[in-house]
Amino acid sequence: MASGLPSRPFVLVATSLFLLCSVGPSCDALDKNQPDAIVSSHQFNDESHKVVTNQTHRYKLVSFKFDHVEVPYVICLWILLACIAKIGFHLYDKLPHVFPESCLLITLGILVGVTLYFTETANSGQYTLNANTFFLFLLPPIIYDAGYHMPNRAFFNNIGTILLLAVVNTLWNTMGIGICLYGMSQIGWIHSEISLLHCFVFSSLISAVDPVAVLAIFEEIQVNEILYIIVFGESLLNDGVTVVLYHMMDGFTEIGQANLQIVDFVTGFAQFFIVVFGGTLIGVVYGLVGAFITKYTDHVRVLEPLFVFVLGYLAYLTAESMELSGILA
Repeated sequence: MASGLPSRPFVLVATSLFLLCSVGPSCDALDKNQPDAIVSSHQFNDESHKVVTNQTHRYKLVSFKFDHVEVPYVICLWILLACIAKIGFHLYDKLPHVFPESCLLITLGILVGVTLYFTETANSGQYTLNANTFFLFLLPPIIYDAGYHMPNRAFFNNIGTILLLAVVNTLWNTMGIGICLYGMSQIGWIHSEISLLHCFVFSSLISAVDPVAVLAIFEEIQVNEILYIIVFGESLLNDGVTVVLYHMMDGFTEIGQANLQIVDFVTGFAQFFIVVFGGTLIGVVYGLVGAFITKYTDHVRVLEPLFVFVLGYLAYLTAESMELSGILA
């Protein structure tokens, strides 16, 4: 080092030490010159980082980034496996007669989930099913498929029975469950006391039924069309009743049981008709728009399925944004 100039890092370190020693023991002077030392150390770190980076980084011929496509890749594999399993269930006729197809698919999903969890193939936290994923992405195509293939004539011929089961039966379930739960709380069968409004909030949440598995079995075994349309229509229309009841009871809870007035009950009763008929009106409007658009798609028929799916999905989202019945829409 004596025969030539010292290296640059050595000069930076020596300069930093000289600045620190020349200020003496004064704390004020040390504070004033402290940024110079920090800048010098940062420059030293930057230079050393550049040297290490230039020495280790090389252009890769082939790279593998599974984490970049992990979520959609695994989801597509799940869908592919479910479709192949559904084909296999239909090819082997004896198995669906012993177990319903929905139960077999649920079992398959459990096995796939357990395998991914214990093998740590994918991060399970990325595939947690929440309410937004279900109601915004999974439920609309299921309901749209059912509504698209619904026998309209049989539905309107049995509209009285369907409304009886969808409206009166849902109200009966809500009142029965809520009153029974409140009674058990009062007589001590439930350790904590629950108010009547909270009991009705819970009962309105679970009173509606969704017989998806029953409808799937009915469709496979080709049951009577009237029985199928009654069960399907009831499951379709009780959504409006359940939405109104839940929002009504939740709103009553926020107001408080002691502050409720007659006008609140009248408003809640009127909300039922707004939710039901509002959701239906939105569906009719989007249906007319779709019919008008597809009237001029004779030369671009490749776009017709896109209009059909997008307009149906927009009808659902529009109704949900207005807190109306997206299923009816």
